[in-house]
Amino acid sequence: SIGCRTSAYTKPSLKRPAKVRTGPCYFRRASSNRSADALHEMSRSGILVFLLATVLGGCRKDEEEVTQADVVMMIDHAVAEKGILPLFAHLQSLRLGPGRWSPTGEVPCIALDSITGDTAAFPMNGPVTAFLRFFSQGCLGLDGVQRNGAIVVHYDTTIAGQAMVSGFSAADLDLGLGHFRFGATVEAQNVTTSTVHLDSSFVHSSGAWSERFRGVVSYSLLNAPLDSVVQSDRYSVLFDLVGKDHNGRAYGTVAVAGLELDVDCAWITKGEETFTVEDAIERRMDHGQGCDGRVELHA
Repeated sequence: SIGCRTSAYTKPSLKRPAKVRTGPCYFRRASSNRSADALHEMSRSGILVFLLATVLGGCRKDEEEVTQADVVMMIDHAVAEKGILPLFAHLQSLRLGPGRWSPTGEVPCIALDSITGDTAAFPMNGPVTAFLRFFSQGCLGLDGVQRNGAIVVHYDTTIAGQAMVSGFSAADLDLGLGHFRFGATVEAQNVTTSTVHLDSSFVHSSGAWSERFRGVVSYSLLNAPLDSVVQSDRYSVLFDLVGKDHNGRAYGTVAVAGLELDVDCAWITKGEETFTVEDAIERRMDHGQGCDGRVELHA
């Protein structure tokens, strides 16, 4: 429950309601098809505050509490993380490059709108920019997520004949749990390892854009070498990020145990990250193991 030392939060899912619980105490949302943005709206209206207050009294306090503000902060982060972190892995899974500049059916729900640059003489004659579009009409990605909107992807070099993503951005991309805008540059160390510099990220469900996180994210392909079976792509992810929740509360977060992303799973499947805010208390989010859409929150 909120306010107890250890809490578990089941991430938003269309298939089951979300809850926060420890022992006999829990908070369950009334509707199973609300996103985390709906949770934010409840918080803004005071409903969530009331519901949390009703369960605080029934929980045992032990050491530091995971407070309502902590849960809002970490849920906001988890929503943005779920939307943004898998994108680089999905762009890499397209395997675009010399002789293949249009997505194939191996990666569903994404198409090429247009392309600029000399694709025939890439990279000798300069970079190539692909204007891609996710489409959601009756289409699910490899991870079962509906995405919709345009994304711009830049390529400026090849490694072992593979074109490497050098940057990507979007002005308004629907990633299932809200609309996102972001910009990033990429440094490729080799064909399986890259560092993404996320310059900015914003999210909204309605109304004004809300700033989320920025920083450095490192991706390493675990099932190297890169092959044609994109469904098997699995990445280890490390990061050092700073951000704000939708209330403007600032935080920093570091992946202390490598997070794992599978391109065929909608959730982070493994790993831990720590959060720091204005006090000296360390918060921790444990993603557990497996594609179950569940995290544990600790303070």
